[in-house]
Amino acid sequence: MTDRNLPFSEEGENGVLACILHDPQNSLDTCIAMGVNIDHFFIPAHRMIVASVSEMLAEGKRIDVLTIIEHMKKAGTLDEYGGSEYVYKLMDHHITMAYLDEYIGMLKNADTRREIIRACNHGIKSAYDSDDPELLRAECESMFLDMKRNIEVKDTKSIFREIVNEMHKGMSGEPVEIGLPTGFPTLDEYNEGGMRRKGVYWLSGHENTGKTSMKCNIIRNMLLSGRSVGDLTLEMSVRDELERMAGIHCGINCGRVIRGKQSVDLDRLTEAKDLFVNSGRLHIADQENVCTGTELFSWARRMVCKHRVDLITVDYFQLIEVEGNAHMKIEEETTKKSQIVKKIAGVLNVPVLCVAAINSEGKVRGSRMADYDGAGHWRLEDDDGKDFQSSPPDYKRNISLVTQKARYGVPFKRLPLTFTGSTGRFSERGASKQEIDEIDRRLCGMPGSGDFEQPEIF
Repeated sequence: MTDRNLPFSEEGENGVLACILHDPQNSLDTCIAMGVNIDHFFIPAHRMIVASVSEMLAEGKRIDVLTIIEHMKKAGTLDEYGGSEYVYKLMDHHITMAYLDEYIGMLKNADTRREIIRACNHGIKSAYDSDDPELLRAECESMFLDMKRNIEVKDTKSIFREIVNEMHKGMSGEPVEIGLPTGFPTLDEYNEGGMRRKGVYWLSGHENTGKTSMKCNIIRNMLLSGRSVGDLTLEMSVRDELERMAGIHCGINCGRVIRGKQSVDLDRLTEAKDLFVNSGRLHIADQENVCTGTELFSWARRMVCKHRVDLITVDYFQLIEVEGNAHMKIEEETTKKSQIVKKIAGVLNVPVLCVAAINSEGKVRGSRMADYDGAGHWRLEDDDGKDFQSSPPDYKRNISLVTQKARYGVPFKRLPLTFTGSTGRFSERGASKQEIDEIDRRLCGMPGSGDFEQPEIF
């Protein structure tokens, strides 16, 4: 659609090929591990050389500059783009083997830009003649959603080496954090250290069991430990979400303070502002910003790439809209939604915590929670069986968090919790105020709030 040439990185292409020609054994191992393929190269001569190397690898042949030239000569492609002189000229480029990762990064960045340009050009060209712009928009969104990903592919040897090194550190008294801690020690123990990257975790429960509050507790604990969170709230507004988190941190009910029926410790309120606002580690969006599955993926990508968040949360997962869902059955729509969050976790290398309400049959809009693929299923159960609305303002309830799926096949573990409804604060049942304070200090060095009662104004 423009007269400009597609972007490419000549320096990156020259660097990668020069490294392969100088040290093929180590360079090819790195290229394979980082998922380099012929599509990452733009210059025709370079694509020809890469194609020859790929064929030689498949045939198990020895690879060096001489065998590459001989292979191209037999295939009749050597003289097409400069002959053996061009191949030898590549070896004259000033390169540093230690910078091979950077050369590969240049390749992949240029290739991604070309993909974006092609997708945009397709949309522009089709938009002039399209009779159904909504269908075209869904098609363009799908193109971006399914765009080839430049991800690092590791072989079993390197992965096993990482595992062994981490086990040695653990045995040497230097344990490695292999999961993001939720701030609930027993739950983290059930999940072998916390939430794993690339993992999707489902937090479900009946109405009024405290699902959103539990999620907000986990977010607060993440922020206290110095991590960043991208939070999508589809059930309530950003204001309501922040109000809930401030109440959890300060140990008060913000609504009662606003209505003049309770006071708040101003030092704790300052702490809350520093934690949720000034730290820059909490990023909240609501239904005004994100509605569809494609918008969710796009928002999550921004959260990870721009803000480097450690966790993505999606509250009221069932409200996500799937493009073209007018003729879908509930099961198909649910599967597509589940696939989207799984792709977010896998592609962006981040854990995703999804909150979903279930009915009396344990289903989410016609589908069972067991149908949702993930690393962990956590279900909140009300042990007291009391109606949420009939409880007094400062009530406490016994809630159990049931882990329906966990690593190493250890299912159905039950974590007893106490839910303080006036503040939205969860704590492991039986924990004293001192123990709760100690957990807060362990997370960030701040004094904990505990479950103290603020004096009422009247």
